[in-house]
Amino acid sequence: MKSDRLLVTIIALFLFNTVRATEATKPEIFPSATWSRQGEFLIDTILDPWSQYNPSVAFDGTNYLVAWENEIGRHTRAARVSPDGKVLDHPPIALVSGWQSAVNVNPTVAFDGTNYLVVFMDLNYMCTPTVEGMRVSTDGIVIDSFGSFGIAFTTTPPSIAFDGNNYLVLWSGWPPEGVYGTRVTPGGVVLGSFVVATDYAEQYPSVAFDGTNYFAVWQCSRNDSGDIYGARVSPAGIVLDPSGIAISTAIDSQRLPTVAFDGTDYLVVWQDRRNGPEYDIYGTRVS
Repeated sequence: MKSDRLLVTIIALFLFNTVRATEATKPEIFPSATWSRQGEFLIDTILDPWSQYNPSVAFDGTNYLVAWENEIGRHTRAARVSPDGKVLDHPPIALVSGWQSAVNVNPTVAFDGTNYLVVFMDLNYMCTPTVEGMRVSTDGIVIDSFGSFGIAFTTTPPSIAFDGNNYLVLWSGWPPEGVYGTRVTPGGVVLGSFVVATDYAEQYPSVAFDGTNYFAVWQCSRNDSGDIYGARVSPAGIVLDPSGIAISTAIDSQRLPTVAFDGTDYLVVWQDRRNGPEYDIYGTRVS
């Protein structure tokens, strides 16, 4: 099998933190930005013939933590990276050992001011996909044992944000099909799940926090083959817009939204096929 190394560049770190959430509202138009390419570096430090997929990154004020899935065994790995591009963990941090889980993929990472929380999809030996989470210290130490706080059954990758007190983790599940959420304390305590939206086959949620409330977005089949809707969620886990807020209801398919907050407004971006047959990238600001 052809080696497909996980190459994460300084530009990629910028994209995951900023640029991906500031794409223009017109298809295939990227806003002007001032940046300087500073060179690529290899984060996956195990030289094997297997691919690495689906990276996610967060910053703790000193270093980054990059998490990804490894094709061999399909397990989640992570490594700290300094701002100057030095990979601090050789070999990468193994969040889950092979005997503990059949498959764990699609990691998402956030930082709470003390530790990171990495959440991912786990396909256990009973073939039941669930959302699992494990904390990682800024020293690169895995704090929790695997399975210490499994969250819920899931059908899509989870999304995570931190509000200064607790995390909010969102995922798609059933029955009924829709978006669900749970709060998780910095100590790793799961505070109970709640329904975000379950009326129109909601899937693929993304969430951000604005200093007062969260804003969750998702794709759904409310009007046609795919629309983008959202809702505010309080830090207490109360859905403030139970009927949902229409983000995009254009013709044909809108899917896979992502949201970020800039201190004033949210920017929601998504794949959009209104011009067909290929997908473009659209976006809109939400106050």
